Amino acid sequence: MVRGALCFCAAAFLCVDSACSFGIAPAAAKEISIKSRSCRTGRTVTSTVLCGKKKRALEVDEDGTVQQSKAELKKLDELAAQLLNLCTTNARDTAAIQAQARDLGSKAVKPAQSAELSKDWRLVYVSSGDVLGALGSGLHKLPLTRMEDQFVSFAGSRGLGREITTTEVLRVIGPFPNVKNVLSGTYKSMGTSELLINYTSMIDGTGKEITSGNAAMDGNVSIEVVFVGSDIMVTAPRDASGARQVMVYQREEDLEGALKRLRVT
Repeated sequence: MVRGALCFCAAAFLCVDSACSFGIAPAAAKEISIKSRSCRTGRTVTSTVLCGKKKRALEVDEDGTVQQSKAELKKLDELAAQLLNLCTTNARDTAAIQAQARDLGSKAVKPAQSAELSKDWRLVYVSSGDVLGALGSGLHKLPLTRMEDQFVSFAGSRGLGREITTTEVLRVIGPFPNVKNVLSGTYKSMGTSELLINYTSMIDGTGKEITSGNAAMDGNVSIEVVFVGSDIMVTAPRDASGARQVMVYQREEDLEGALKRLRVT
């Protein structure tokens, strides 16, 4: 999600009508397109303005996607807050959660490429236990074991490389401490709403590291990203039957503190 004003580097201004100027009378007003490059994202955007009249500039990416206005972004934030509230109440309305997630997804623009992705996220809702391992190790399926918590952290950039770390906390029934598994690797966006994740190592609860080349670490993980906002991330993994499920993550501002409260370090 793009927030705030974009900072533009020096770039050529392309005017569709070279005779157009801001001094022309409103009756003769014509549209011009201005191409510029964003310092923050590195992408070239096109702004459309109307000479002689006031008109909101529409910023368009190179692929033709119109960037959302501040009002549209504010509305998305409101919908996201409503979804987060539905997911964190004691009496969860599954139908309402899934409907709200679909509504957000229908309004999202290129969520897999959002700058908001690079944060720590904590799982707060999953529509089916079958997809809990979509971004994890799958070890929660062992006998007498259940998923206690899951955190996903994205970091890096296109130039520096994009990294993902998934931390899962498992509870084993009985007088046993919680177990922490940490998977790490890289990710990249595939189109506007898909992430391709390649885990290269996992450190299990005993401290043993399993690296790529081991059968447990082979293969890539593909995940659909429905929406990413300042405080919420929604993904849509598919279960074994191919049905689309919903996973909702909330922004975690203190990952280290959260892990301490779960009694894992």
